[in-house]
Amino acid sequence: MKYIVICAVMASIIICGCVTVKNDVSDSTTELTTTNTFIMTGNKLEIADVSSKLSASVMPDTSKNLTLEDVVDIALNNNKSTRIAWEYLKISEAQKTQADSYYYPTLDVNAAVKTQYAKANIDAADSDLMQFGPGASLTWLIFDFGGRSGGVNYADRLLEGQLASYNQSIQDVLLDSSTGYFQLNSTIEVLASIEIDITNAVATLNAAQKRMNAKLGTELDVLNARSKLEQVMFQKATAESNLKSAHANLAYILGLPANIKFEVTPVDKPTDDITNLVVNVDDLIEDALEQRSDLQNLKAQKMASEANLSVVSSDLYPSFSLGGDAGYSWYDVDAGLYNGLEDELTYSASVSLNWQVFDGFLNTSKRREAIHMVENAQTVLEQGKLSVSTDVWNSYYQFEAAIKQLNASSAYLANSSRAFELASKSYKNGLISILDLLDAQSDISLARRQEIESRNNLLISLANLAHSTGRLSKDNDLISTINVKENK
Repeated sequence: MKYIVICAVMASIIICGCVTVKNDVSDSTTELTTTNTFIMTGNKLEIADVSSKLSASVMPDTSKNLTLEDVVDIALNNNKSTRIAWEYLKISEAQKTQADSYYYPTLDVNAAVKTQYAKANIDAADSDLMQFGPGASLTWLIFDFGGRSGGVNYADRLLEGQLASYNQSIQDVLLDSSTGYFQLNSTIEVLASIEIDITNAVATLNAAQKRMNAKLGTELDVLNARSKLEQVMFQKATAESNLKSAHANLAYILGLPANIKFEVTPVDKPTDDITNLVVNVDDLIEDALEQRSDLQNLKAQKMASEANLSVVSSDLYPSFSLGGDAGYSWYDVDAGLYNGLEDELTYSASVSLNWQVFDGFLNTSKRREAIHMVENAQTVLEQGKLSVSTDVWNSYYQFEAAIKQLNASSAYLANSSRAFELASKSYKNGLISILDLLDAQSDISLARRQEIESRNNLLISLANLAHSTGRLSKDNDLISTINVKENK
């Protein structure tokens, strides 16, 4: 009967030692990337959405021009910041599993072989002994005044914080890729507008040359026109350099080398849905305080510091543990005093209390430190809320200003275009000087730049506004990401 009981105890110990903790983070072997999960849902990732591996880097399809959606897809898969955040998320997942393990007993299994030989003065007393057999010991913490549960809570909050940080990295990549795409298109349009300026400058130079040949103009007119052409050629060289830089910058955001070749689809001009968008800044701020992933990370950090306080506080109190040992020994005796020694089974069980009653005030100092960490986390959270509200406020009024700038620049371009047409006809008819024509040419050139810049600023400011609320989405339907409400 005794052997049956011991076998049952040993079996239960082994079973307990083999139990694994179920992770909250899925380790499915399905080839599903976190970024693809985000793309399919269009929402922030939850713990259950996190998969076990990332996909390989994505290269652009050089057979077609990249749309904004293509750029975002590539950036989400390749950008190094999302991969770094992903690795931190997996580290936190492993740390959470470590914390969960403290709820289970620890089992140590051992085996030993011992030989002993003794030479006595009397030959009959000589001994030659071999002892061998397995053993196992079990330790199980059953109560520690909240330290163990606090540790698990601490790991949970850190995991939530890293998940929020990963979601924020996705938001940042969405903004960076969208901004880089808009900027590249803007530099392409600027270069195209300079090509138009070159055409106009050449036409003006030809007109000045003809007037001088017809004795209706002067050499000074020709020199002024040629100077204008050289000035525009200088601007073209600068625009070409800016285009190369914008291309390299977008390639960097996409996680690709600077010399990669790709073309982008032109950006559609802002629609009335954007320029007539009416939003309430107070509603946007309130929404951002709930949605911003970086703010959720700060909240998780605060709760983690509170859980850490529980862990540190538990060190001031005793802990209670269960323990047990079991072993079996076989003996091989050749001679001597140990003749007749039989194999034996040993086992024991215990309940222990461990309480460090004095440690030079180490634990009390740690507790004071943990209290200040909670207070600091609360202050950082409050500062984060102020930062979020300021970010939304500034983004909102930058967007509002961008709408007004686009309306003004569009009107400016229309008026300067008409003025340049009239100036060209008037110069050919000898009604104005070459300086008047060159002024009109400079005016329309500036108007084109401002119109291109204002359109680019409007799209970027709208993306920034969506990003500031924490609702920038992969499909880049920026209007739908903002809480649109009529002002009352």
